[in-house]
Amino acid sequence: MSSIGASYAGVYVMQKRQKEKLERMKQEERARRGNGGSTVDDQQIKATQYGRNKKVHPGNFPASDSTGPVKAYQN
Repeated sequence: MSSIGASYAGVYVMQKRQKEKLERMKQEERARRGNGGSTVDDQQIKATQYGRNKKVHPGNFPASDSTGPVKAYQN
């Protein structure tokens, strides 16, 4: 089990470094543009990234019958 934890630690460190690198690149781009604050585009990107991880799982819906209308689901 310890090897799994060690592997995860390495992956976690790489993810953290990648996020830091991406943030530095964004800051450098803002500095080049001359805009120190966050823009509307940055805020929209963050909002879409937040929603990207949400999964939608369908409920327990009845199967539609090809010969007629959909009947109500009964327990």
